[in-house]
Amino acid sequence: MKRFSDQEILKNITLGNEDAFEYVFLNYYNELCVFACGILKSKNTAEEMVQEVFVKLWENRKELTIKLSVKAYLYRSVHNQCINYFEHLQVKQKYTAETVKNYRELISPVSDSYPIANLLVQELEEKINASLSSLPDQCREVFLLIRHEDLTYAEAAEKLGISVNTVKTQLQRALTRLRESLKSYLPMIAMILLCKS
Repeated sequence: MKRFSDQEILKNITLGNEDAFEYVFLNYYNELCVFACGILKSKNTAEEMVQEVFVKLWENRKELTIKLSVKAYLYRSVHNQCINYFEHLQVKQKYTAETVKNYRELISPVSDSYPIANLLVQELEEKINASLSSLPDQCREVFLLIRHEDLTYAEAAEKLGISVNTVKTQLQRALTRLRESLKSYLPMIAMILLCKS
């Protein structure tokens, strides 16, 4: 494969040269995945972030500006993509955690005036309990310790005899699974809240 200088890469990618883009992809993809995995601690997520960087590189090629080297540009882009992923994940986790943490208040009986809503409350309670029960043991234990007993990561890790990183990983898995299992119940939650207002 023909070798490109950084100047040639920038010029050719800007012009839509697929050979130049392929050259960059093949030369940097694997090492960028290793770099991203070091940040995210997840091979699959790391690959997604790197792929997203290359997609954006190609989609925005006409406005591409690289002041340093192509390698430095890609590493900075992957780093920023990982940070954005973490920020987005934190928002989703906070929403999910608050929803599940306060569910007992939400699923208290609405009133005798809303028998249908009370049936919905009962169904929602069963769904939430089933979702919690379906979590792997360690995921469930970590979730309950952090979100229900308000333990810190370090306290939960000491209580379970695992590392803080494992606590964080298990909590992330628990929140992801709960969000997925409860997302179809959002209209029901809205209806219950409307009846309570």
